Amino acid sequence: MNTKLDENVDKDFKTWFDGNIIWSYFDSAYPWTRLGYTYDWSDNGRKYGLSEFLINKNAEAQVAFIESTQEFVTQLADDSFTDLAE
Repeated sequence: MNTKLDENVDKDFKTWFDGNIIWSYFDSAYPWTRLGYTYDWSDNGRKYGLSEFLINKNAEAQVAFIESTQEFVTQLADDSFTDLAE
């Protein structure tokens, strides 16, 4: 795993990335892993888990489904997700 940006990364992206670190950990105390996920670290062969996404203002995004925390945890535990994303 690499925790450092490539030297050739776009300068605007690096400026945004570094600014988000400062905002996340100092200005707001809002945690950000900087790795694109929150804690779906299990290599269990399942495609569902908790993830972290940052979406630019005015960008379009499609939400496949919304669950309460309890519903989501229950479905993770018993592997009962309905495949709405496909």
